[in-house]
Amino acid sequence: MAAEEATEFPARLSAGWKAIEGDDLGAAEEIARRALATNAHDAEALRLLGTSLLYQQRFAEALVPLREAHLRAPLRGSGHRLGYCYLALGELNNAEQVLGREGRHFPDLLNARTALGASLIGQSRPGEALVGFLEASRLHPASHQSDSN
Repeated sequence: MAAEEATEFPARLSAGWKAIEGDDLGAAEEIARRALATNAHDAEALRLLGTSLLYQQRFAEALVPLREAHLRAPLRGSGHRLGYCYLALGELNNAEQVLGREGRHFPDLLNARTALGASLIGQSRPGEALVGFLEASRLHPASHQSDSN
C-alpha cells in the first residue's frame, strides 16, 4: 500500500491488510472473501478484496468491490484505487471523475493527481494535464527532483 494512503484499518481485517503489506495478495483475497460471505455489504471487506485484486492487476474484477466500498464508505485513497482501475481499463472519463474528486478532497495525494493527469493525457487534453502536474509539483516539490546528476 502506498505510504501516502496508509490508513488505520479495523482490527477484524488486520490480517488481510498485513497480508497486503507482505505482498501475500492471495491470502488477503481469501480473508476478504470469507468476510464478505458473512456480510456481502461490508465496506471494509470490499475495500480489502478490491485492493488485493487491484494489486494482482485483475482490474476488471477489482472494479466492483472498489466502487462499492468507495460509495459506501469513502476513505482517503479509496478514490485513487478506484480511479486507477478505471484508468487501467481505459475508462478515462470515469477515471477523471473519480480522481478529480479524490484530488479535491485530498489535495496532498500525489499519486491521485498524477493518475488524473494520465487520464487527461489519454483524452488528448495535455494542457489540462500539465496544469495538474504543475500543481502537484508545487505541492510536492521534492517529487520531481532527481538524484542522478
